[in-house]
Amino acid sequence: MSTSTSFRLKVLTALSLTTVLLIQAVIYTSCQQDTCIKDAKEASAIIYLHVKSEQQTDATTRVEENLIKDLHILIYDNNGNLIAQKYTTNSTVTINTHSATDCTIYAIANTGTPELFNSYDIHWENNLKNKTYSLYDWNSLTKNNVLPMTGSQSHINIATGNNSLPDITVKRIAAKITLNVNIDQG
Repeated sequence: MSTSTSFRLKVLTALSLTTVLLIQAVIYTSCQQDTCIKDAKEASAIIYLHVKSEQQTDATTRVEENLIKDLHILIYDNNGNLIAQKYTTNSTVTINTHSATDCTIYAIANTGTPELFNSYDIHWENNLKNKTYSLYDWNSLTKNNVLPMTGSQSHINIATGNNSLPDITVKRIAAKITLNVNIDQG
């Protein structure tokens, strides 16, 4: 065998070995990344959620008690951090978020104000719980001829991928009061 043929054979062997090693490294690295994605704490998730109103049949008012005209959905993880927020005029909602465990979902209906929860302070659940809204008269309360309602669902686990969650029932935050006045004779 000539020297040039021997040299070529050595070069081809070295290139083949290097190629095999590179392919193995790529395969090992790509498999490892897939494992990381499957185990990722915050992998992409989509939530399908329906909000319904509590049925009130024992009295009537001047407003549509069971109607949901608009809806704010706020989702907090187990640390109380906001992980998703959506405003809609539908009672069935699709929300893009990430996977998380032991979440709390809040539904606030009939505010009539799309930007009500756009402030930075609602990024923490405790701030949402302490948020107040001032009403100055009955007309402010029954804006758009509906009553404001709220509801929540705790201990929700959001998995990677598509999630259909249980319905959330909202209740009105205004109370009905019946006042009976009796006047004594004389």
